Amino acid sequence: MSLLLSNGVAAALVFSAIGAPAQGLAERHLAPMAFLAGSCWQGTFAGRSETDTHCFDAMFGGRFLRDRHAVAGAAAPYAGENVYRWDPRAQTLAYDYFASDGGHSEGTVAADGRTLRFSDNYVGVDGKPMVLRSVWTIENSNEFSAKAERLDGGKWLEMWTIRFTRKSGDDQPR
Repeated sequence: MSLLLSNGVAAALVFSAIGAPAQGLAERHLAPMAFLAGSCWQGTFAGRSETDTHCFDAMFGGRFLRDRHAVAGAAAPYAGENVYRWDPRAQTLAYDYFASDGGHSEGTVAADGRTLRFSDNYVGVDGKPMVLRSVWTIENSNEFSAKAERLDGGKWLEMWTIRFTRKSGDDQPR
């Protein structure tokens, strides 16, 4: 399944309508994610006590978007970093993810109205692949919900859901 960002300009208009700042993203194809830039977002995993904090910043004059995240309250420390970019050869918004446990992945993002859909091919430190997908739904300019699933035996199984809230101030890790 290929998820492509077909019209970044239209998506930018949708996100601008909910008050999303451009936050210095010069790459127009990143516009659907502009509301995230320059802020940290935190949420608690549904049914669990662990929290996930993501901080988004423009990189290299706004040509890329960096997302650094850390999970707190888990049995073992876990963090990761995404770098979102436009892939001109594939004509899609793409990303590379690096995890603190040694895993990594490559994926794509598709924007549709107030929804971002992520398609991900993850490889664990043990070399085992995992196909993932997630959907982020923008609730308003200060909240979004996220749901992640993994493919197992031809069926999609829910991994987690989180409702993220924009954090104010500089008290969040970057």
